[in-house]
Amino acid sequence: MRTNILLIIGLIALLPLSAQTPRKVLDRTAETLRREAPLAVEMNVGSFLLKGDKFVLDMGDTQTWFDGRTQWTYVAANNEVTVITPTPQELQGINPYSWLSLYKQGYKLTLTTLPRSYEVLMQSTDPRNDLKQIRLSIDRGSYLPQSIHTTLGSGETFLITVKKCRTRQSLPDTRFVFDKKAYPDVEVIDLRE
Repeated sequence: MRTNILLIIGLIALLPLSAQTPRKVLDRTAETLRREAPLAVEMNVGSFLLKGDKFVLDMGDTQTWFDGRTQWTYVAANNEVTVITPTPQELQGINPYSWLSLYKQGYKLTLTTLPRSYEVLMQSTDPRNDLKQIRLSIDRGSYLPQSIHTTLGSGETFLITVKKCRTRQSLPDTRFVFDKKAYPDVEVIDLRE
């Protein structure tokens, strides 16, 4: 009897050590995305391709390509593509994957464990930060994001829901560069210095 009680007390004492924390969940999610890349993600607002630092974001009337250095943004309504060398802050605003690394500094983290997912709330501790709040829903089995809900300083909110995520895709580097041949009549506005 005494052995059973000691065993139960020992197991209870170990529970906090094995329990998930928001940081552990986000660390594991970021590692899973790196390990499973290249990724092809279908979302409620378009699609997203990711390979290392490179990405393509297709929102229907707007498409963005980033090859790790240069960013091209095509706006169909204007029939023009803008070319820039984005700052890290500019990349945070457009690359959903970059939101997963924000948790390392400047955010208070809260974790809610649900039957099938982890809900991580990231609240900015820096009043200058435009991303005030990010709520991530992460699948408990795969550690892949299910949704990202952001709130900006202006109060504007955005919800990205992952419909399908295909991992370990074969994506050539040329896929992350604007193809002028595919848009022969587009006006190119190069804002790089």
